[in-house]
Amino acid sequence: MCISKKLSAENKMMLPIKTVYDKVQHNEFVRYLIGGGTVTVLNAGIYTVLVLFAMKPRWANLIALAAAKVYGYFINKFFVYQSRGLSAKDTRLEFAKYLSARGLTGLVDYVLVLLLAEGYGFNAFYTKYGVMILVILLNYFFGKFWVFKNGGNAK
Repeated sequence: MCISKKLSAENKMMLPIKTVYDKVQHNEFVRYLIGGGTVTVLNAGIYTVLVLFAMKPRWANLIALAAAKVYGYFINKFFVYQSRGLSAKDTRLEFAKYLSARGLTGLVDYVLVLLLAEGYGFNAFYTKYGVMILVILLNYFFGKFWVFKNGGNAK
């Protein structure tokens, strides 16, 4: 086979991958789904492992939330909303907004899991995963319209 034909065939095979990559790079919502998915997997994974090792849901949830919030800031800032080039002052403000928003949604998560799983005796796993759906939606709206508005450059 001719080298130019082989390269052409390889380029054709790479076209679907490049198309997906371009869609991800240019679609904030797709990036949010990917970034949020990794945060969710981390959150649920830590929670699940800790509960399976007999940790009370309240403590497992607190540890999972803390780890997910820290990881989530970096994923949202650099991958999802691509917030770069801010002054030190603006970066501090952005981080403070992020902590405030995630603190609020973390509190919603923590209280609802505590109330439903321990207070009402609902299944700890289904409760956590159901509450996470609500929290994901709240986090998207806070991130898009308040924390990282205009790529983090909103005043």
